[in-house]
Amino acid sequence: MNKRIVAVGVLVAAVAAAWVGTAWYTGKQIEARLAQDVQALNAQAQRLGARVGVPVTLELLSFERGVFSSEARFGAKVTVQSGPKPAEKAFAFTSNIEHGPFPASRLASGDVAPVMAAGRLHMTETPDAAAWFAAAGGSAPVTANFLIAYDRDFSGDLALAPVKYAADPITFDFSGLQAQVAHAGDGSRDAVSFAVGKVALSEVIKGTPNTVTLDQLAVSHQVSSTAASSTSSSTLTAKKWTSDMDKLPLGLKDIALTLGSDGTPERMTGKMTLDVGSISVRGLHVAKLRMAAGGKDMDVASLKAFQEATASAPMRGEKADPLSGDGMLAASHLLKFLLARPSFTLSTLQVDTARGTSSLSLDIGLDSPSFWKRDSIAIIKEVVRNVSVRLKLSPENMADLIAARAELKGATREAARSAAEREAAGVRGLVAATPWGRIEDGVIQFEADYRDGQVDINGKRMPIEVFVSQLFMRGSPGADPAR
Repeated sequence: MNKRIVAVGVLVAAVAAAWVGTAWYTGKQIEARLAQDVQALNAQAQRLGARVGVPVTLELLSFERGVFSSEARFGAKVTVQSGPKPAEKAFAFTSNIEHGPFPASRLASGDVAPVMAAGRLHMTETPDAAAWFAAAGGSAPVTANFLIAYDRDFSGDLALAPVKYAADPITFDFSGLQAQVAHAGDGSRDAVSFAVGKVALSEVIKGTPNTVTLDQLAVSHQVSSTAASSTSSSTLTAKKWTSDMDKLPLGLKDIALTLGSDGTPERMTGKMTLDVGSISVRGLHVAKLRMAAGGKDMDVASLKAFQEATASAPMRGEKADPLSGDGMLAASHLLKFLLARPSFTLSTLQVDTARGTSSLSLDIGLDSPSFWKRDSIAIIKEVVRNVSVRLKLSPENMADLIAARAELKGATREAARSAAEREAAGVRGLVAATPWGRIEDGVIQFEADYRDGQVDINGKRMPIEVFVSQLFMRGSPGADPAR
């Protein structure tokens, strides 16, 4: 019996020693990885800050390693405009990190899956954060929990505390934010999402409150990648957005935006949809909106390089020479983009009002030119592969929208409606007097197609040269474009 007890004791001691040794060694790994991750995150933050004009610096201030847990302190510096001069704001964060493979908090919750580290982070009060702490009722404005796996997978959640702030002439009410993030260590997938219950900002200007309110915002983004391609999807939904600026209330309800992409940076397919369940003016429903668009065979890498080349080109008082170094570099990126033969589609743009529906669809295909020509018509013929346009305008729908726009500019409802009816009737009469469009069942319709140098408008074909000359002709509005 004594031998068994001794054996069990030795086994327990060995396991305990292994646990202690593993935890101590894991602590060293955490310190090295944390330094690398903060350095990489700081580089990303600085690039983002440079784009938006707000310099940001992140740093690891200290790391105190223990056997089973460690404490890390982080610093963040943000330069913001404060009066005539920029001012640097300093913020600090403290994190308690439990070492793996079996952090105590996870064992206490019954989770025995091994991880490298589990931790909790919170903002600590600094002079620059004092007002934020006060607005959050003394609670830490920022808290987070995270897990780090041995294969470098990462997951966590972040919370921004509710905030209430009032100092004439501004009031701010924020319900708080909840966010989740997950990252695969091999770079194969990333996901982030966050939700906000309510944000309300009000400022009194010349005795009049100006407010903006957003209710039930939710955003999510996922990316998955392989060696060959990547796929991403993003969604944004909001229950309600209202703006009351200069006594002109505008509201949007049931907003849903989706974005998606698939492929490689050199040949990407993308899509986008937008739905707005209600657009209101002065609290009254005016319209709802639906839109769907997409693109195929897009060389996003070349398009981005073209944008960067044109943005970085030095500003000149005179017209830039397209054969200069900057011009040729930008042109080479644009040509590579066109070599992929991209196409773009606006499959649906529809606006519904109480009295009618108007819609637009558009399809454009592009191609690369055999060589750059100075003749604009020759360039159009080679670069534009095909164009298709379908437009339907309801005069009643048009009048509803024109009236809403007039109300937003300060007109009374009666005056806006009367003026809108006259303007919509004028457009209908103009279309009826020209061959550019036609009226069927009271709806204005316009159809146009272009392919192989020929333009077809409502069934009438003509060479592109004739169409362009007719388009810019300063003759009678009733001139026949097919003549």
